[in-house]
Amino acid sequence: MLNVENLTNPVVLGQALGAFVVLAALAAGMATAVKRFLPEKFALAAGFLLAGFIGTCIGAFGFADGREPAWSEAGLIYGVPALIAAFIALMTGLFAARRKGDTGTKQPHYFFAYAGLAAAVIFGSVASQLVEFYSDDERIFSDPLMKGFAAIESRYPERWSELKEELRAAELTGPDRMPGIITSFYSRYQPEFFRLASDEAVTGLQKFITRKMDYLSATDPDSCVALMNGTPSGRVADALPYDLKLEEAEHVALLINSSGSASSGTAGAAEAEAVFVAGLLQFADQSPEGYLAYGSQTEGSPADPAAICSAWVIINRILEARPQDEYARFIRSDIWINPDADLSADAAEQISLGYYYADAAIARRDLPTSVDPATTLTNIVFEDRTYRYVYELSGTLPTRDQLVSFFERNSVPEICADESFRPILDSGISMKYDYTVGAERIVLTVDAEVCASGTLRGSQ
Repeated sequence: MLNVENLTNPVVLGQALGAFVVLAALAAGMATAVKRFLPEKFALAAGFLLAGFIGTCIGAFGFADGREPAWSEAGLIYGVPALIAAFIALMTGLFAARRKGDTGTKQPHYFFAYAGLAAAVIFGSVASQLVEFYSDDERIFSDPLMKGFAAIESRYPERWSELKEELRAAELTGPDRMPGIITSFYSRYQPEFFRLASDEAVTGLQKFITRKMDYLSATDPDSCVALMNGTPSGRVADALPYDLKLEEAEHVALLINSSGSASSGTAGAAEAEAVFVAGLLQFADQSPEGYLAYGSQTEGSPADPAAICSAWVIINRILEARPQDEYARFIRSDIWINPDADLSADAAEQISLGYYYADAAIARRDLPTSVDPATTLTNIVFEDRTYRYVYELSGTLPTRDQLVSFFERNSVPEICADESFRPILDSGISMKYDYTVGAERIVLTVDAEVCASGTLRGSQ
């Protein structure tokens, strides 16, 4: 792929400058020597030809780096430019000699020969690299992960050609562009690869990605976040050990090679949202601080990269615990692999309730705790838009009517007036107070309606 970036690549320009200096110097020297044997009008052209021959021979063995002589690369950098310059010099010499015979013009100026040489060595340098990269898959795909993607060749030949073309172009214009190109390529075709692969291959690769994120969260959290956001830099590849790269390559190859195998299909929006919401709420309950870090990221607030990455590792592992077919359908869904997919308003609202799950989980750490000599708070849970406070009563136990009357007269006004509770109640969240009185269980509910009336609607 020949483009402006290739022509301005410092490596290409440096190689071209070296070739130009060598050929120009050799041609000038050779031209002086051959003037003894050839007419002056042929001298510089002959000098360029000899310089090109010598440069090609030396370059072929110099570029070989212990392998077979690189005649193609050397010929493009030295041989072809010298041949072009020789032709221009020959035409210039012949034209000048003819004009001299007619008008007495002075010696010819060979500016265009050297200008042609300069242009030719630049294009020759680019072409030599193209030849090298297009003829050497091992150089482009020396990274083990790329060997995994090579499995695309038999299953998706057009995709394979596209990837090789983009990677080779990236090598010519700077290796730092390669991670972005690989990510872009994978993002474009991930739905196709995932939806045609077997459940085992899809879930295996996704579980490996979780392990990779876990490794990066400890070694390079910024790279982990970049990977999650689909914008990895070269640091991601640098941070991973060889054995992890090799394992990922094996998973990618298995994914590609399983194309057309038995698949449980793709989850629809409703099924995928149900799985995702349940996973996030379970995460909020199990790891409240992690959920709060996740929440700060989704709201656009600054967050600790290590905390964000660790949060997603836990979320992934919660989802991975589901049955394989269900998990496979989920990770093939748009919600998981399409960055432009949005959750429904209902799903987003349910996820927002995770803050209450996290709040209850944090509060449970201090339990059990005595509220008064006769009352012990033993548990706090949040579920179905309801906080549930579980109490045990001891000592002289009240009857149901006594407890309900006392609670309505003393506790309801305090709860409804509490500035920390009132916004929660106004948002539609209710509070259930679950008392164990001897062998009897009494559940009293407080919500916005009870606060407005001051009267309990009944007890369970």
